[in-house]
Amino acid sequence: MKTDLETNTTTKITNGDTIITNRSLYDAQVKGLTHTLGAGINLKPDTVTTINATANYILATERTNSTNNQNGENNFWVC
Repeated sequence: MKTDLETNTTTKITNGDTIITNRSLYDAQVKGLTHTLGAGINLKPDTVTTINATANYILATERTNSTNNQNGENNFWVC
């Protein structure tokens, strides 16, 4: 299973005549891999004897490729 994630955030902070703008872009691709294997046996050769055997195997992994870009700007100048 493959999932694309994207978050785009813009924040503006004002203080008097000063404006600070922060931008953030988060982009990720998440890929999930799952493998399952199972086996079982139930034997009853006679009325007194019962033979049970089971085996299970589960493997789950996740791979994430992500990029996070951030920048900021303001209108504050030092004279």
